[in-house]
This record gives sequence, structure tokens and C-alpha cells, in this order.
Amino acid sequence: MIKLVYCLRRLPRLSRDEFQSYWRETHGPLVRKHAEALAIRRYVQVHTSDSPINDALRASRGAMEPYD
Repeated sequence: MIKLVYCLRRLPRLSRDEFQSYWRETHGPLVRKHAEALAIRRYVQVHTSDSPINDALRASRGAMEPYD
């Protein structure tokens, strides 16, 4: 089995909500539709979330700003 991980950067013209909506509502179903033909056994999306708690944790750890 081969595991692929992609870090994606959104187009500057898209808001974060538009970008995440596209991946959830368009790309995800497209992958699901072709998963068998592409021999995809598992597909996982991980989205950043804006939250005061996340901001506080990131600041307390000296972490970088979230990736798109």
C-alpha cells in the first residue's frame, strides 16, 4: 500500500470557506465516484479551523500560522 499526502494551497481569490467548501462538496464526491477505478482504499481530508482555542494553543507553542 502507498500513502500519499498532499498539502494544498488555495487560490488567492478564494476565501478559506470557499476553498474548504470546494474540497468537501466537489472534490470529495469526485474522488468517491472514481475510488474503485483508482484503487483508492481510503481518502481523508483534514481542514484547518478558525477558533480562539486553536489560536491560543498555537500562540502558546510558538507554532506557525495554519496552512491553507
